[in-house]
Order: sequence, then C-alpha cells, then structure tokens
Amino acid sequence: MEQYVMYFCTSSTYKKSSICFATADEPEGGTLGRFSLEKGTPYVTVELNGRNYEGVMIEMKEEAGNRTMCFTAAGDNNETIWGVHYFKQEDK
Repeated sequence: MEQYVMYFCTSSTYKKSSICFATADEPEGGTLGRFSLEKGTPYVTVELNGRNYEGVMIEMKEEAGNRTMCFTAAGDNNETIWGVHYFKQEDK
C-alpha cells in the first residue's frame, strides 16, 4: 500500500487528509481506497467510499526535485479529488 496526501473538494467543502490506496490486485483488508490504472495510459479509476472517480495519475518531480506520483480525478457527483505520494529517498 502507498500513503498519499489527498485533497477532497466539493462545491462547498475543501479538506486535506491522508489515505492509503491498494492497487486492484492487492487485498482489501485495512485499505481506505483503491485505484487501477488503464494499461499503457495515465488514466486511473479511484474508488473511495463506494464512489468511483475518473482521472489521471503521473509520475513527476515537484519544485524541490523530489520524485512524486500525483493524481487528479472527478466523480459524477460534482466532487474532485487530487493527491500526491512522495517516494522514499531510496526509491529515487
């Protein structure tokens, strides 16, 4: 599982939280969400609290040069989510 800092936004709410995601082939126990990537593309489906969000996930360096995995996605309920995972130093 990977830890992400996630931002959750609706038309009236904006909040920051931490979330653990498991990829689609990992066991569900104890996870708060799941994501699956469309093979060969940056397209991602994020499942969170029983709702699906469609978006993109890419690897990139942030302004300090640290390697990250970032995603942004929108639900069919006027909600958007986005988040970032910082790779450990040894993963660089």
